[in-house]
Amino acid sequence: MFTKRSLDLATRDFERAGGLALVVLVANEVIHQQYFQGRTRKSLHNIRSGTKAFVACAACIAVSDGLLDFDEPASNTLSEWKTDPRRSQ
Repeated sequence: MFTKRSLDLATRDFERAGGLALVVLVANEVIHQQYFQGRTRKSLHNIRSGTKAFVACAACIAVSDGLLDFDEPASNTLSEWKTDPRRSQ
């Protein structure tokens, strides 16, 4: 498990690496959070290419929950694509 010392060391290293926000969750419970460079819990972060990783994780969760099927056309889920000749395929 995490100790105060290990969290303090991780926080120090994260800040030195230029991190903006460090949040540690265990069993869906926040056990540690620290913000840097004037950021707060409510600050917006421009994650740029990181968006792809979050969307991929969300898609995998949606598949495991039966909300999405990777083998179906995207237009089955994205209703605004249904009438687009190219995207509907």
